[in-house]
Amino acid sequence: QVKRVFSASGSGPRNITIADHLSNGGTNLFNGNLQIGAVYASRGLDDKSSYLQCDGVYGREVASTASSGSNQITLTTSTGVSVGDYVQFNGVIPGTNSTTVQSINGNTITLSANITADLPAARTVIFIDSSNNPGSDNKEFCVIPLNTAPPFEGTSAGLITPSTNRDLTVVGLTFGSLKIHTPVSNVVEPGSIPTNSTQYFPISYSGTTYKVLMV
Repeated sequence: QVKRVFSASGSGPRNITIADHLSNGGTNLFNGNLQIGAVYASRGLDDKSSYLQCDGVYGREVASTASSGSNQITLTTSTGVSVGDYVQFNGVIPGTNSTTVQSINGNTITLSANITADLPAARTVIFIDSSNNPGSDNKEFCVIPLNTAPPFEGTSAGLITPSTNRDLTVVGLTFGSLKIHTPVSNVVEPGSIPTNSTQYFPISYSGTTYKVLMV
């Protein structure tokens, strides 16, 4: 017979009270210490494997590039980070449970080991609560990237180029269309459309100036 969980209480052992499923009829309740109950979920299987593996795992975004050999990382926020928490970033932060947070100063954390490669801004560093030793498990799959478009920075209005390099460098620049917003006071209607225009909007790339002709 299919049963449903009615309540749970206590610990060591945990007491689970079950009741008849509606399709069985009956109203008697049975104590989980005395009976074995098969639990039925009407919405199908509920896979809790990743939930259990990711307990205590969280991510924080890197605010500025941390250089190889350094043991300090500046985050956009250190809220929720605690001394002793494990830190992971494959290929940059050594080990899976051998590097921990040693100290926190504002949004800058100091690690117990030096990073082995540059850690760019906008990357997501993984932290695991100090009470949940990850052992040899890499927990990066538990947290989706907090910034999905590095090196661009996300704002409420959209993406912007990073503060350390506001000039956008591209290769093979091609325009399907180009809109340029200018102050109304600088726009003058010509009496007639000139055959050849000497006015242009400059685009500089790698020492070469490309001209978008203006009419």
